[in-house]
Formats: sequence, C-alpha cells, structure tokens
Amino acid sequence: WFLADRIRFGRKPHCNPMFVAMAEALALRKHSKEGMRLVDVGAHLGDCCLWAAARWSAGLRCLAVEAEALNVEAIGRSISYGDFHAAIDVQQVSVVADA
Repeated sequence: WFLADRIRFGRKPHCNPMFVAMAEALALRKHSKEGMRLVDVGAHLGDCCLWAAARWSAGLRCLAVEAEALNVEAIGRSISYGDFHAAIDVQQVSVVADA
C-alpha cells in the first residue's frame, strides 16, 4: 500500500492541511492563477507541490525544497510521471535555523 495509492483511493493529498488551506485561499484572492507561486520547505515526497500542480497546472510554480537525496529523486520521478516540469522545481537543500 504505497502512499500514492492511498492518495488516489482517498482523493486527498498527503499534505499539511495548513498548506492546502493557504493555497486555496491564495487562489481565491487571485483573479487568475497565472503567477501563483508556492514553496514547500521540507517537501519529503513532494505531495504538496504535486497536489498544487494537479489542481492549478496553468500558471503555477511550486518550489519543493528537500534535504534528502532519495526524496529529491522520488520527487523528480513524480514530476516526470505527472508531466509537471513546467509547474514544479525541486531543490536539494538543508534548511536550518541558528538557535
């Protein structure tokens, strides 16, 4: 039972509900989805960007930031599989804050 299978079965992204709510609110405020920009820091398998790309393919740009190389590769495969090259960029970067 892969995560993607669960998402297809349940029709819900494995994405933080706050991200989904903020993206939906942003889309409602914009007259056009052209120029809509989202960033997912700690993207894991890229589900939030993949969901957004499927939801608003035209004009959307989503940046998936992920530290783990295997996850970055998996996101890349999902981008190719969904043909989301125009909508999603993925960067392998560690994001930390100094305490």
